[in-house]
Amino acid sequence: MNHTQVKRTLFTITSEYFSGATVDMANTKRAKKTKPLVTMRFGTAHTTTFPVEKVLDGELCSCYPSTAKLEVQLFTDGALLPNGARENTAVGDLTDYVNYMRSEMVTQRLSKDYISILPAGDVQDVSAIINDSSYEYRAMVEFDLSYTTVAVGFAGILDESSIKVDEPDPEQPGEVLPPHIEPEWTPTPSGGRTAEIAEKETGYFTKVEITEKE
Repeated sequence: MNHTQVKRTLFTITSEYFSGATVDMANTKRAKKTKPLVTMRFGTAHTTTFPVEKVLDGELCSCYPSTAKLEVQLFTDGALLPNGARENTAVGDLTDYVNYMRSEMVTQRLSKDYISILPAGDVQDVSAIINDSSYEYRAMVEFDLSYTTVAVGFAGILDESSIKVDEPDPEQPGEVLPPHIEPEWTPTPSGGRTAEIAEKETGYFTKVEITEKE
C-alpha cells in the first residue's frame, strides 16, 4: 500500500465517523468550508533504504517499512447551552474520535492493510479569537502512522494487487492456487507509469538454468 492509498483509507474511515461534518485534506481548495470541519494533514513519508525482498512467481517483491505523521484538527461551533451561550466541545469531541481510531474495530480494519495508527500525544485545545469578537473552537491531535509499501516486479511499478493469495483453483474445486503474480498496473494521477515500463521483465532468477556437476 502506497502513501496515497494510506491517506485515502484513513480519510474514508474519518469521513464515516464524522458523517455530520465536512472532512477535508489540509491545503485543498474548497469554495466554502462550513463547521463542523475536520482537516487532515499528512506529514512526510519516511521509508527504509533497504527493503525486505522476496521472489514470488519469478517476480521480485520489495517491502519497505514506512512511517508518517498525521495531524487532525476539528473546528466546531460547540454545543448550545440553555441560556443561549456556546460551550466549547472541541477537545471532548476530538477525544471521542481518538478513542474510535484506536478501537478494536478500526484496528482490525486497518490491520488487513498492514496499517497501524497510534496517538502521538494528547488532544490539544487550540481555540482562538476571531476578529477580536468571537472564539473559534478548535482542537488538534497528532498520530503516528506505520505501514508497508510494496514495489512489485522488475520495474517495481506493478500494483500490490498483482500479488494473488488464496485464489480458488479452477481445476481443483475446494483447493487454492499457490501465491502468484497476475500483473496489474495503474497510471499515477501525475502521469507516472507506462505500459511499456510495466511490461518489462527480468531474466534474473527466472531464466537462469542451473546444472549440477556430478
